[in-house]
Amino acid sequence: MGALILVAAASSVASTMAQSSIVLMSGGGLGDRDAANQFTLDKGATWQDAYVVPKDWRWDLITGTRYINATPSATGYPFTTIRYRTTFTLPAGYTNASLGISIHADNAATIWLNGNLVGQQVQAEDPINFRNPAQQYKTAEQKYFQAGANELVFDIRNFNDPSGFDYFAVVNYQLKVGIDIKPGEFPNVINLGSNGKVPVAILSSATFDATQVDPLTVTLAGAHVAIRGKGTPMADVKDVNGDGLLDLLVHVETEALELSPDDTEAVLLGQTYGGLYITGTDSVRIVP
Repeated sequence: MGALILVAAASSVASTMAQSSIVLMSGGGLGDRDAANQFTLDKGATWQDAYVVPKDWRWDLITGTRYINATPSATGYPFTTIRYRTTFTLPAGYTNASLGISIHADNAATIWLNGNLVGQQVQAEDPINFRNPAQQYKTAEQKYFQAGANELVFDIRNFNDPSGFDYFAVVNYQLKVGIDIKPGEFPNVINLGSNGKVPVAILSSATFDATQVDPLTVTLAGAHVAIRGKGTPMADVKDVNGDGLLDLLVHVETEALELSPDDTEAVLLGQTYGGLYITGTDSVRIVP
């Protein structure tokens, strides 16, 4: 999945919210073709794998990438705009998606996400477009993203040869899941002064298996799952809400909750055994 990005969670007490990451780049893998990045010469009727080309002496390079082009060399199609594309997939129930991208392009790039403009370099034969620092663009506009396949498009304008571009992009997101604090009760009253434990269920759905969540990674409002005498987390697999799907029920120490009397909700964070980061929210009522 790639690098781990840390951002602030919404709470009266700041906590750490980790996000899953998808890394996209030019020239990844081996060989002289880049199957992850394709180009079209006929307005999208057909697509071909991009060519990996040698870096021209005038270009700077983003670490880990290689330059790609629509011909086997860093030449071709002057005064023409060539369209390239790559894709990534977001799971059903994703939330907090964002895209950050660094790019060099000779001569100029325009970047689209699912048809939405993300960034555009100076449309000129200007070294600022292909020399360091690499130009950076980002978006966290949620309407630009979608569950399932997403398409990132680069329109590369070539005025004069040479021609090519390199980029490195990271898509961050979380999976939003259903949770139920104190199952069977409403409102979810929490007495922060008690010495007890608060149960919280992570609920399975048709697209999410809660039993794949690692209890040792789960926190509720900053409080980790309580540990039993033998050092195992207080967690059980059971059908909490009677929908026929197995859920994960965990218990956290009440006194460890990072909540204030004014809080009306608590945020759960966790990670699956496969490395997917999840988040869920439920209402609470704090009492003395």
